[in-house]
Amino acid sequence: MLDERSAAFIALGYLQQQNLPVAVCCTSGSALANYHPAVLEAFHSKLPLIVVSADRPADRIFKGEGQTCFQPNFYQPHIGASVHWDESSSLASIKEDVLTLSKTLAQHLPVHVNCALDEPLYETTASSPEVEWITAPQTASIQVDWEAIKGTIFSNGPAAIVVGQLTPKQSEALRTLLSQSDWNLTFFADPTSGLLDHPHARPLQAIVNFTPQTVLSIGGQWIDKKPKFHLRGLPLNTHIHLDPFQAWEVTDAPEFLHIKAPVAALSNLKEVLEEVAISAPAITLETPALPWSDAAVAQRVFSLMQPEHTLHLGNSTAVRYFGFFPTLVKVHSNRGVAGIDGSLSTAVGAALADPDHMHWCVLGDQSFIYDSNALHLQCLPENLTIVVLNNGVGAIFDWLPGVQKTDLKAQTVFANPLKVSIKGLVDSSGADYVQVDHLDALSAALVANGRCKVIDAQTHDAPNTAVAQQFLRG
Repeated sequence: MLDERSAAFIALGYLQQQNLPVAVCCTSGSALANYHPAVLEAFHSKLPLIVVSADRPADRIFKGEGQTCFQPNFYQPHIGASVHWDESSSLASIKEDVLTLSKTLAQHLPVHVNCALDEPLYETTASSPEVEWITAPQTASIQVDWEAIKGTIFSNGPAAIVVGQLTPKQSEALRTLLSQSDWNLTFFADPTSGLLDHPHARPLQAIVNFTPQTVLSIGGQWIDKKPKFHLRGLPLNTHIHLDPFQAWEVTDAPEFLHIKAPVAALSNLKEVLEEVAISAPAITLETPALPWSDAAVAQRVFSLMQPEHTLHLGNSTAVRYFGFFPTLVKVHSNRGVAGIDGSLSTAVGAALADPDHMHWCVLGDQSFIYDSNALHLQCLPENLTIVVLNNGVGAIFDWLPGVQKTDLKAQTVFANPLKVSIKGLVDSSGADYVQVDHLDALSAALVANGRCKVIDAQTHDAPNTAVAQQFLRG
């Protein structure tokens, strides 16, 4: 990859599919700074990314050499482990560092290896030394006092079960658990949980109608801010989070407990949860026939999803539309830090790593333009279709009530209107381009076979905000 920022997010796409560490390597200087957005995402999404950066010897730093800066511990504090090797590093110290790196990767955290070498770099050895494999010791399993947890939940009920972002494997595990037992529980679920289509799930925003005293949460980040603000405003007793690696103190409850266990461990709490968990009635939403708009495009695309497909959602409006039109599909979104900077690259990497299945990417025009270097590959994945919600502005800010009350100059700053030709960007790559401006054309483009394809759904003049507000009010 020419662009290090895109390359690192492509690596995250491989990571999502393979569930194995993936390494990216770069030259010195500003190159490793371009990896920083993906390192942030890997750190917060618990993805074992390996960054290997070249460096110059310490006595050449800050002395006018090209492509040099201070690189040791470059990504602190958003890195699991950092090591620095130079020509004075002993084999024993390197072996010790490799064990540290292996243990850190096992905790699903990114690591950074910085290698400082002097010149000349060529013809310095006749052959490479034989590689000696180093095996890290297995991490000891963590014992959980389930009886104590049960007692805490029972004494501090009623309880609300919240499901944040899950990986497709975690989502499948929770579905399997629910299908194997006569569960009678309600889950307040984020769109990125991949569970909103399940009969036990309710939209996360529905929790604002209840006043739990205990919250049991599973998975990663929540998109909607309203549930967070609602729970923080309650006199909560306890927040319990179930996740093998990370825990978010979202609610600011006075007592916070982290259960380091997988999703399937929820079965240990079935009995007590059925006693105290809040049950919310099912909501049947009648979706009206939608006029041409971002929402209509998203609805039509999501209706084509199959369980074996993988859906990649850009941040801002795309991921929120999935909450309005949920379906059973493997869903991914870079919600660790929720930036727009690598949505397309991550989808490209995932499709390359999983060539036997269909991948879809739905994102806004600003996210697409920002990350369009992802298309500059020698070989793009033929199993990837990219749908761009091209409304010409940063439409997510139109969803915020305060923005509409500002003057036109301020609204322009928020919206950041762009006059960039998506066709021009796509034509400069190896992807196919299709422009659509009505649903029939969109349907035809979605089912057409071919190479990696970008569908430019132009909704500049559509009532995007008005249509979105119908669902936001609901």
